[in-house]
Amino acid sequence: MTEESKNTRLSRIALRGTGWHFMSFFGGRMFSFISTVILARLLLKDDFGLVGYAVTFISFLEVMSTFGVNLAVIYHKESDENSNASFWLSMLVGVILFSVTFVAAPFVGEFFNDTRVIPIVRALGGNFLFYALSNTHVSLLKKKLAFGHSVIADMAGSVFKAIVSISLAFMEYGPWSLVWGQLAGNAVSTILFWIILPWRPSFHFDFLAARSLLSYGVKSMSVDFVSILSSNIDYVLIGRYLGAEVLGVYTLAFRLPELLIGGVARVTSNVVFPVLTHIKGSSGDLSRGVYMITQYVSLVTVPLGVGLALVAEPLILVIFTEKWIELVPIMQAIAIFSTLNTLDYYVGTLFKTEGVPQILTWLGVVHLCFLIPSFIWAVVFVKSVLLVAWLHTLISFLLGILTVFIATKRSTVSWGGMINSLRPSFFAVLPMILIVILVMRLSEDLNIYLHLCLSTFSGALTYITVLWFTQRELLLDVYSRVVKAILK
Repeated sequence: MTEESKNTRLSRIALRGTGWHFMSFFGGRMFSFISTVILARLLLKDDFGLVGYAVTFISFLEVMSTFGVNLAVIYHKESDENSNASFWLSMLVGVILFSVTFVAAPFVGEFFNDTRVIPIVRALGGNFLFYALSNTHVSLLKKKLAFGHSVIADMAGSVFKAIVSISLAFMEYGPWSLVWGQLAGNAVSTILFWIILPWRPSFHFDFLAARSLLSYGVKSMSVDFVSILSSNIDYVLIGRYLGAEVLGVYTLAFRLPELLIGGVARVTSNVVFPVLTHIKGSSGDLSRGVYMITQYVSLVTVPLGVGLALVAEPLILVIFTEKWIELVPIMQAIAIFSTLNTLDYYVGTLFKTEGVPQILTWLGVVHLCFLIPSFIWAVVFVKSVLLVAWLHTLISFLLGILTVFIATKRSTVSWGGMINSLRPSFFAVLPMILIVILVMRLSEDLNIYLHLCLSTFSGALTYITVLWFTQRELLLDVYSRVVKAILK
């Protein structure tokens, strides 16, 4: 097989895998979105904030649920020794973390000045057992680039979570509807992963294999831990100093940007790392893959983020009602933040692929050095969650520049290549902004549903039209690659 044919094959695998993950993620997230809309109408802001307390604490422990061994399984050659070591290490860590959540729950309640969170933390700790049972299966599927096989498990878990949460909310279970829904969804996904992948662990444990996996995994775990700290320090401070209701508003403000924009990064990240690992093993030229992925992803995330910020007010009124109108300015800032956050994401993946994830750890430390004092000022002294959201955006932008700068010094990635990758989406989104603002002003006296539809449709039509006349070859290339990836 020639070098060109290998790259073409991997490109198709990447697109097909991304397509499968999009089907899984957005198919499941569609139910999640519908359930969020229903739950926002049924539950109180305080309910979302109360679960937010528990999820914030659990998130810090989740980073240790595999000790990075899941990535190490993908990075290293496949073998029974590695797979068995991965499974039993995950089980050991899962049991330990479940025990930690049970013991630490009262301290979480004391920290947030709300003892109602104690049983919720203990219940959510059960997720660690489900993660432990399924982590190795998920990693092996990614290793095999068998992305389509995980669609059923992921989607079924999301659907079951939505059904259980909504049912319990109607039965007035309050915050527990969110808790039991999450546990039920993870339980279903775990069972299906074991059915889909026939691999079963043996009781043989290879200490050399475990040591090799941990050597790589711990480095990756440090990256994830710093990332989790960066992603949750705002929740910690808001929950501690501003209370459950304010945290509930802030938490819900992330839902749509996370679904529409953050979801793109999350889905493609499941494909990018294993595919880049294969590219490294064949040609070693990773920059072209990074440029292509960044360009394709930006074509989606840039208009989504900007569009979401523009139509935030009518969108909130339509789907969440006026009860949540205070979400609008916060969600606008978070939509921009989520967009910026995806644009340099795949450059950072290079460091994992090259076996130096510690660079991401140091970048995360730098990120924290800016975030912590900024958020303390915004929450403790200014008491503004809107300021927190905009500080997130500014610091994310600066960190993105630093990430690309380091990548240009260590690899063949260049500033020119990154700018060229982003130029089509940014060029097309500018006229989209002007048209949406004009349409929103002209239609502001109309019915709110019609107002939202006209604004959204005009923006999408403008963006696609500009791309068609200025980047027709790119659109046709994307279409051709997607069709070939699906049909072949």
